[in-house]
Amino acid sequence: MEWISVEDQLPERPYKFVLVKTTSNYANQIVAQYIPKFTETDGADDEFGDYCDEKDDWFLPEGWYANVAPVTDEYLSYFLDEKVTHWMPLPAPPKEHSHE
Repeated sequence: MEWISVEDQLPERPYKFVLVKTTSNYANQIVAQYIPKFTETDGADDEFGDYCDEKDDWFLPEGWYANVAPVTDEYLSYFLDEKVTHWMPLPAPPKEHSHE
């Protein structure tokens, strides 16, 4: 797999977790998801979200969110302040082996 520049392309599916490369000197490769602006209700509230008058709803701010919990728990993520420069799809999980 090759790194893809965010200037060339973003992930095809919003909310899909991918591996990203950031400008951070500390943790520069992170599993994250890109959340576009106002695509659908995403469970944001007035503490963490942006309000859209037109849709009368709260939305998470557009940007990259790092995953800090199991992939199935989208609520334990945080907004990445670091600039994301590249991304790549996550590899497929290992195949299960039976122990018979």
